[in-house]
Amino acid sequence: MNILTTENLTLREFTIDDATQFFLNCQDDLIKKFMPYRSFANKTQAKKHLESLITATSSLQINYFVAIVKTDIDELIGHIGINEMHKGLEIEYAISKPHRGNNYGAEAVKAFSRWSKEYFNLDLIYALVGSQNISSSRTLERAGFTFLKTDNEGEFNKRGESRKVYVY
Repeated sequence: MNILTTENLTLREFTIDDATQFFLNCQDDLIKKFMPYRSFANKTQAKKHLESLITATSSLQINYFVAIVKTDIDELIGHIGINEMHKGLEIEYAISKPHRGNNYGAEAVKAFSRWSKEYFNLDLIYALVGSQNISSSRTLERAGFTFLKTDNEGEFNKRGESRKVYVY
């Protein structure tokens, strides 16, 4: 089911048919670096993980992840979602390498954040970004997120690395 469309993208629920492309997208070096929990050893692991995302999304939990599809070529180019964290809700997104640099990340983040706030009746959505991930910080700013602070060892930092905290 399509959740929403933008100028270039369709955000839709994942299907199990997305498993192979989801796996391939998650093999990207930057995704492995900044989202190691999305790094899968094989297609079977990726498929099982995708099945769990589909189950959570279908139950309308606030662990809600959808596919980012480039509409004109009907290709899965990434994912986006929100999930619960100890301070509230966090957005996560990734665009596959061949499609970066086209503003698709900001387009998806902006549309999905607006939709999520309305659909789930949210006050705030957080975004946590490794301080080295400058392109993701720019994406969030273009999408309308506001920088809150850098967290080196505090309340938002589970991995022990310096992270930038943004809010929408």
